[in-house]
Amino acid sequence: MGAELSQAPPMSEDVKEAGFIMTKFLKTPTEENYQKILQFEKDVPEMRLYFGHLKTEYGLGGTPTEDEVNLISTEKRRLLSPDTILTPFDLDCLWGMFGVTGDTKYSDRVKSVLNDSRVDSLTKGSAMWSYISFVKQGLLEK
Repeated sequence: MGAELSQAPPMSEDVKEAGFIMTKFLKTPTEENYQKILQFEKDVPEMRLYFGHLKTEYGLGGTPTEDEVNLISTEKRRLLSPDTILTPFDLDCLWGMFGVTGDTKYSDRVKSVLNDSRVDSLTKGSAMWSYISFVKQGLLEK
């Protein structure tokens, strides 16, 4: 008998709400929404990129630190470079940047994964699913 896949623990309502707010932040960049997602800055260290963008784009959370500015600059270059072989984590970062800025260069980069022969099928599937999801939510046009 094969090993069974474990199921992810159920997501709490506040985590679900925060996910929806973060995905569509550019549509409602309010202090109230910022406060609802702020707790996740501490919970997930990788969120520094997302919250750094909120500071630079909307001035929420204060002035970006030099480290945040450098992180954004470095990650933007790395993620948007055609030389970078993207991972599912990178796709999440690109979607976060799109959710803050609305700049389609991030969604276009996700879509470019589908034609990149260096990218594994799991990442391609994730890119396709996420891109279609954003289109269905009305956040992107085909």
